[in-house]
Amino acid sequence: MTKNTSYQEDLFEALKGPREAAAYLNAAIEDGDKEVLLLAMRNVAQAHSGMSTIAKKSAYKSRKPLS
Repeated sequence: MTKNTSYQEDLFEALKGPREAAAYLNAAIEDGDKEVLLLAMRNVAQAHSGMSTIAKKSAYKSRKPLS
């Protein structure tokens, strides 16, 4: 019996490969819709250990609220 996986699980597994991720992002860029590109970027980031890990690895630091 084969294991059923969701589309999203299959997509994330494919996007772990650098060539697949690049092709996916290039297709989103060619589409010309910024929302499509943002979704594609989010999907690639999630495939590579999630958004929180990406944020932690980046130079981004949250600012303290102005009081």
